[in-house]
Amino acid sequence: MALQTSLSLLGLSLLLTLTGCATRQVQPLLPTTAQGTLKQSHYQMRMTTDDGVTLSFTVYQPALAPGQTAPLILHTHGFGLSRMKRPYLSLYGSVMPTGQGAEAAWKRGYWMISFDQRGHGGLDGTGGKIRLIDPQFEGRDVSRVIDWAEKNLPQLARNANGARVGMIGESYGGAIQYIASAHDKRIQALVPVTTWYNLEYSLAPNGVPKSGWLDLLNIVGDWWN
Repeated sequence: MALQTSLSLLGLSLLLTLTGCATRQVQPLLPTTAQGTLKQSHYQMRMTTDDGVTLSFTVYQPALAPGQTAPLILHTHGFGLSRMKRPYLSLYGSVMPTGQGAEAAWKRGYWMISFDQRGHGGLDGTGGKIRLIDPQFEGRDVSRVIDWAEKNLPQLARNANGARVGMIGESYGGAIQYIASAHDKRIQALVPVTTWYNLEYSLAPNGVPKSGWLDLLNIVGDWWN
């Protein structure tokens, strides 16, 4: 209960903060009403990055009135897991607090994208190899997703840097926030939960590998993906 309360406060801070690469993709057909209001919905997208990797993500479109804008929140998953493909009957939509926080933001009127990081997501996930939060690969993928959003999402809130973006995720999905925000000024708010500050020390403190934990991560990563 304390953890959920803390995450709720972190998510609220993210919302308050946000409020004040060549690709190939298909332009989505955005659900609207007869009056031009955007309807709350979600849909699956894939694009090919400039280095030939298929990047898979789910777009959560908020309900917006004509002329109303909204910032974008990027949701990132933990190691060995995958994106939130739906807001129901899914690990992040039903169980994981970071996914529930991202879903709550969407329902409050924010654009939200949940994406599979490299080497994650299984057959319909993102291709390539896991490179453990490499700025030139996983880091650039975050910017590619934001680039796509700027080109394809209507009524997206912007400022002098471009789209107004925040991120939420835990562990592996928390660490990528540090890397991405250091390289992309469009990312203005972070909620990194239970992540590390030094991966080498976290996995092998004082030079002693956490063999049980490393084996578990290896098995989960291979099995889930």
